[in-house]
Amino acid sequence: MAKTILIYDDDCAELYAKGIQPRSSHLCLPYQSARRLNEELDRGVIFDLFLTDLAAEDSQVGRAGNVLTPDYQTLTGHDLGEKVRKMYPHLPIITWSGYSYKPDFSTCHLVKPISLNEILETINSFL
Repeated sequence: MAKTILIYDDDCAELYAKGIQPRSSHLCLPYQSARRLNEELDRGVIFDLFLTDLAAEDSQVGRAGNVLTPDYQTLTGHDLGEKVRKMYPHLPIITWSGYSYKPDFSTCHLVKPISLNEILETINSFL
């Protein structure tokens, strides 16, 4: 049965989705904007697994005309992972970064560089 995978990476989300989806039976929803993904989470998007780059970030700067306002906020893959874990305590969350640090909310952590086959094997172990 096909499952839905949310992917967040500020550079390569669509590339990962294009590599994963044809090689699996799963639907991939790629997000390169943390703000957009955060909005989807708030709307109650339904999914079965979350993939995220911990260091990926999406800076949001409030603007009034051309003047910056103080509502500056940066959302990272780490922030989104924590949010997903709070919303869905039993959902698998696969994280990756260039460091071996595995946050508590992460079900599995991969250290870059990672291959598409490694990602697929990890996904298949959870779905």
